[in-house]
Amino acid sequence: MAFDLTYLALGAGVQSTALYLLAEHGLCGIERPDIAIFADTGEEAPWTYETLWKLQERGKIPILIAQAKGMIVSGANHLWIPAYTEAGQLRRQCTRELKIASINHTLREYLNYIPRQRMKHSILGYIGISYDENQRWAAAREPWLTLDYPLLRKKITREECGVIISTLAPWLGTVKKSSCVMCPYHSNKEWRDVFRAGLKDKVVAFDEAIRDSTKAGCERQVFLHRKCKPIADAIPNDNQTTFGYKCNNCFVSVVSRPDDPAMTWLTKGGKHGAQTH
Repeated sequence: MAFDLTYLALGAGVQSTALYLLAEHGLCGIERPDIAIFADTGEEAPWTYETLWKLQERGKIPILIAQAKGMIVSGANHLWIPAYTEAGQLRRQCTRELKIASINHTLREYLNYIPRQRMKHSILGYIGISYDENQRWAAAREPWLTLDYPLLRKKITREECGVIISTLAPWLGTVKKSSCVMCPYHSNKEWRDVFRAGLKDKVVAFDEAIRDSTKAGCERQVFLHRKCKPIADAIPNDNQTTFGYKCNNCFVSVVSRPDDPAMTWLTKGGKHGAQTH
């Protein structure tokens, strides 16, 4: 099927960055999209913005910024994030309401549609979900949009995505998992990374602001941390006060992929032999 436009949903994390690079170089049979779109909630982690800026500066696929309205907290009609209560976790709505909706809006603007005008174009969207996270895929709800998962189709894992990045774009340095600063899915290690980036006060204030979310339909107290404790108490203090990047790709074991000849460039000794450091 021929599409009028192909875009890549760029989160500037490990998987979507690897997909961007594969598409840019035309590797693994992934055709280059017309544009990439970064959905910016305004609350992304600093390392995510750093990866985005580097890709904007040196990448060959044009990157559009879809600006979301930002995080919605207590006092509004909704609480989009999957925060925790003693009765369980709230439903996750932030991806669709703050990211997917922003991307769709940007696509309409890019194609010069006016508000509420019916979409007449057929669009293909590349989504960076790796093979080891195949449960995350979903079909598009919009009739004019078809979603494709090239990493999933090519059985490329997250670990292999790290090798792809270090091989094709060593100038990116270490690319980390992308997520909003206040994401309730953070592990304790990720919370400490956020704190070390100088964002502890902001996170603590946000956590306190959502505690009483009765206007958002939450009768119980709401917390960012899964233990249902204030975030300042749930994350132990440490003596490290400066934030530093740690390379997660060092000593990566690169394995052969005989199941997919298009991946042979990734193996040691191939045409584009992977580099580890």
